[in-house]
Amino acid sequence: MDEKPDGKLPEDPLVRGPGSRLFLEWESYRRKRAMDAGNLVPVLGVILFFLPILIASGRESLPVSGAMIYVFAAWCVLIALSVWLSRLLSQPETSDTDGRDDGQL
Repeated sequence: MDEKPDGKLPEDPLVRGPGSRLFLEWESYRRKRAMDAGNLVPVLGVILFFLPILIASGRESLPVSGAMIYVFAAWCVLIALSVWLSRLLSQPETSDTDGRDDGQL
């Protein structure tokens, strides 16, 4: 490890004081993960809607009433998930950077 001219070791970039921030703010990180989850909702919908077809392909067919109840329940779950994500993403971002984006991830 290289030493500084005064004989001290260089400061570890991961160990910083309480006032400095190396990583994303918690709210910004949470918001980006919520946007990622919103992008995965259609994939989850496809999986949920095709799940009965995959399960029933090797066995007897499912009764129509059971399949309709499952599709309706899956549809309700997707709607509830979309509403929760939209409310989470519609909240204003509370940041102390005064609208500045320093470009760091």
